[in-house]
Amino acid sequence: MVEYSSMYTKICEFQESLNQGLEYKSKVRLNLILTSSMLFAPSDYLLRELLQNSAQIPFTISTFRLTEIELSLYEKYTHDALSQTAKARLSNLHRLEQYRVMSYYKSPIDIVRLEEFKAPICFVTCNINEAVEISRLALPQNDTHILLDRFEKDSSNQNMDTFTAKFDKGIKSVSDIYDAAQLRLWTNEVEDAPNAVPDVFEINGSNYVATKDFSPLRDSGGEGDLFRITFDGGKVIKIIRYPSETKMMKIKYFLSDDAKKLPMAAFCPLPQALVYTLNGAEIGYTMEYIHGTRLDRYVARMADDSRTKLVDVLMLFLRITLAVRAVHLSDCVIGDLCVYNFMVEKSGYVKIVDCDSFQIMDYPNDGVHYEAMSYIDGHEGLYLSCEVDYHLLRSMLDELILYFNTKIQERYNAILNSYNEKVNDICGLIFAFYYHLLSLGEI
Repeated sequence: MVEYSSMYTKICEFQESLNQGLEYKSKVRLNLILTSSMLFAPSDYLLRELLQNSAQIPFTISTFRLTEIELSLYEKYTHDALSQTAKARLSNLHRLEQYRVMSYYKSPIDIVRLEEFKAPICFVTCNINEAVEISRLALPQNDTHILLDRFEKDSSNQNMDTFTAKFDKGIKSVSDIYDAAQLRLWTNEVEDAPNAVPDVFEINGSNYVATKDFSPLRDSGGEGDLFRITFDGGKVIKIIRYPSETKMMKIKYFLSDDAKKLPMAAFCPLPQALVYTLNGAEIGYTMEYIHGTRLDRYVARMADDSRTKLVDVLMLFLRITLAVRAVHLSDCVIGDLCVYNFMVEKSGYVKIVDCDSFQIMDYPNDGVHYEAMSYIDGHEGLYLSCEVDYHLLRSMLDELILYFNTKIQERYNAILNSYNEKVNDICGLIFAFYYHLLSLGEI
């Protein structure tokens, strides 16, 4: 484990290396941009270090207005640890008086797509997917640096020898760990025969009889069979139909304490315990039972209700988008983004199921949505960018809006068109929904 306290020193050393050999008049002041992923990281050690050294920070600190918006939205529209985390991080950010808010740009992707800048600009992130996207889209004439925070990743107990960037672009790392030459993506090995639901299975050292202790759920998917645990109504069993080493590695990652600190934990029922056969084979896991309605059914009910207004639709779509964004802030890509994997609770909270199929850093996606295939570029399905999720989400929202009357459809499309320049990623959707709801006094 690397000491967190060295991160600030590493950044200072990085600025010194940029100015090495330059005359005083030619020296540059590093513009360090704190991305949302750093503000939502499990630990806020970097922010605390900046506060401790506030009187002597040798570089400029910036963040995006949308980062502040996201923190406030997660504080308001989640009800668990993420809400408290967002509140604390926003408070500490406001205490950092030296930082500048970039109001025009909404995200790193936004700025690297639009702006040409002469001074060095450095994004500090602990999100590999974000780093890849910045590197891919950055204008070649810009002096762009991406500082990948190894110390945050060390806290998640990842194997740093195999945890690498997925493209051979010029990603620069403060801690020199992401070596594109060591690219290694796991293959998705599938067993010859599917799992059958056993007569007796083991959970946490206890044995249970299938016919007595659980009952099937109607919304089982292509990857596994779902069963409600009768002796514990708050839990569900998922039996993996085609298990693989990769699949089980992802499940075990989600079982870790570090995974529970990720932003997506507020929106995804993470695995809670492994399920075994009596001979010790890993065949599935338990998770929280979501007391809610599948998204398409929920929207159909909304559309049939004459009291439903555009603001209700926008608020639902904002919650959906925040859920997807939380997955991305956790360095995952959904890939199989469709109405069947979204649930809406009675409280209005949105949940995303089947997280074991997500692409988790260097573990590939298991169930790529057929519409995503056209967005995969030369990686044979092993790597999905967050951009894939954006296109799938837009497609899903475009289909859901058709449930409603023509007036709501027209007003919804007019809103998105009015923010057309900004709506080119997940952040853009949050931007558009937030500012329109703000104009209506709903936020």
